[in-house]
Amino acid sequence: MIHTANRTFHQLYREWIRERREHMHNVLTWERDRYGARLVGLFYRYCKVANPFPRCTLNTRINYRAHAVNLPDWPARSLELNKMWLSWREKK
Repeated sequence: MIHTANRTFHQLYREWIRERREHMHNVLTWERDRYGARLVGLFYRYCKVANPFPRCTLNTRINYRAHAVNLPDWPARSLELNKMWLSWREKK
């Protein structure tokens, strides 16, 4: 059974990372039964792409973002970053 009722991929991914340690003795069976083969495959692919720095986890990046948003110069910095990211878009 796949537990996806009203939860996003990232919520499921973080839960998978947290609970995985508890089920290391039969991790493959547990993963398949809890999340399904397709979702587990996506989790493994996401691990390789989203986490090139092993010590900087998704939760760490979320904490960095939360800290940055609370800085006094964030509104100006945010506009600057948005302009920069928009300039990187492909022209069609």
